[in-house]
Amino acid sequence: MTPDGTIIVRAKSKSILDMAGMLKAKKGKRVAVEDMNAWR
Repeated sequence: MTPDGTIIVRAKSKSILDMAGMLKAKKGKRVAVEDMNAWR
């Protein structure tokens, strides 16, 4: 977790799709997998 409250999750041995549903987004704030992988 960064000082501004951002949570950074990096998958070491699994696809990010394997982690779908592990974290709950704030109501109305959803992020698509494509947006999470934008840095690649």
